[in-house]
Amino acid sequence: MMSDTNWNDGVANHISSALMDMYDIRKALSSKVKSQPKDNDGTETTIGDCIDSVIEALEYMDFRKWKEVK
Repeated sequence: MMSDTNWNDGVANHISSALMDMYDIRKALSSKVKSQPKDNDGTETTIGDCIDSVIEALEYMDFRKWKEVK
């Protein structure tokens, strides 16, 4: 059985990895792609807005991980 510490470490590693992946995706996409609407429902929210939102959430979770270590 996995201990809570090992489980938390695994989750923290996945968060950090996902954050790095999102940074790479944001960098790889053109400004044209990032400025497109996220759907065809008339929304003003862009693909770039969604990427930034995910990055912000992951950064928050990653920050909490480092804050708890100290």
